[in-house]
Amino acid sequence: MSSLAAEPPKDNAAENQSLVSAVLLTFNPDNQSVLATLEPSPTAHKIDLPLLQALLQAQGYGELYTSSSAMHELITQVNQGKAGSMTIANRRDAELEWVIKPDKMAVYLTAVPA
Repeated sequence: MSSLAAEPPKDNAAENQSLVSAVLLTFNPDNQSVLATLEPSPTAHKIDLPLLQALLQAQGYGELYTSSSAMHELITQVNQGKAGSMTIANRRDAELEWVIKPDKMAVYLTAVPA
């Protein structure tokens, strides 16, 4: 097998194409978040929101909270071939808030899901 087969073509069209970044997802147990690390790669493909969500799901991070703005920012950075890292998801705990009326005749419970 020739090693040239693995190299990108050297014509003008290939030189004018911008690189796309490869995405590596890692979980940080200290702050319970998913860090996306980007590295420009000639073999990476452009991504969109469904593909990024599928990637998170496939790596076991599908249940974590994701910010819409962070996801769209990551997609833009990836498709422009940028390098760097950013937090795109994090684990959130559920919250319960109890409010007892002063006459103690009613209790209100507010639940915020994880």
